Amino acid sequence: MPRLPAIHERSGNQSQAHSLPKAQLVNPLGDFLRRTLVWGVALVAIVYAGDYAVVRLRAAYPRLGLAFDSVQMEQLYAITLKNGRTEYQLDARQPEVTVSCVRALFPHLGYSPCWYLRRNSQKPIPMVILFSARP
Repeated sequence: MPRLPAIHERSGNQSQAHSLPKAQLVNPLGDFLRRTLVWGVALVAIVYAGDYAVVRLRAAYPRLGLAFDSVQMEQLYAITLKNGRTEYQLDARQPEVTVSCVRALFPHLGYSPCWYLRRNSQKPIPMVILFSARP
């Protein structure tokens, strides 16, 4: 009786025996980077949602802490002159402005975070003088 090849035995060309669809041939580094990116995006989304929930709770229940605050900002203009130097001027009408902000990590409800506004409250506002092409 002729011997039949067993299922676990290889027959024929070795490359055909191990040929897998290209979708299953995955670069381990690419797979790691993709998973890291997915987990990173998921983590940021969870932190953002938690931050939003805390702001909403603070707005609804003030005893948990203030949800909103205000920051005093100077309106200092940085005006670039023709010779390349920069001149700084305070706004004559309103040198200081009070800006409302939210006490959170991310911007919510149309307000910027207070930590960001405090950090940038002293930065001058760049002004550029544009000249018309027509006299």
